[in-house]
Amino acid sequence: MRGAPGEDYERVNEPDLQDGQTVIVERLKFEYKHGYPIDSDYFRAIVGHHSTVSGLRAHLVNEPDVYFPQIAPWQSRWIYAENDSIHQMWRKKI
Repeated sequence: MRGAPGEDYERVNEPDLQDGQTVIVERLKFEYKHGYPIDSDYFRAIVGHHSTVSGLRAHLVNEPDVYFPQIAPWQSRWIYAENDSIHQMWRKKI
């Protein structure tokens, strides 16, 4: 599956996030040998904030559950909350 992890999810950007909020991080995957997209991986994460030289930034801490049991392959405790060419954040519609 690619895109929203369910019909009741919407795309979200970093400025929309609040501490303690749950988001689903979609990690896009590609079949590089033949050049086409394949099913994405989905990870459940909890939003937190920390201070940087530029001010507060949101970060995501992996928090698997029954519905999204995969453990994220992040090399650290958390990653910056951002959408890029590989990651897309989703949250339940409010």
